[in-house]
Amino acid sequence: MIRKGKAAVFVGPARPMEIREYPVVSPDDAGVLMQLVHSGICGTDIHILEGSLPIPPQFIPGHEFIGRVIETGPNARTDAASW
Repeated sequence: MIRKGKAAVFVGPARPMEIREYPVVSPDDAGVLMQLVHSGICGTDIHILEGSLPIPPQFIPGHEFIGRVIETGPNARTDAASW
């Protein structure tokens, strides 16, 4: 069975975000698959939605989040310091 996940997609300034479904793939190499637990909105996200930043549509914003690691690639490390 193909796993699927949802994402809020920026489709253009002053337009509502669209919720779309995408296939979820297993991480490769040092990648990590995370399940989103909580997400924040930062000022940059607001500027993108208002059209103040030249971001093309079909962009999935977000860089402030808390997640749960559910799968790791074969070369994934415990953290950025290799602990």
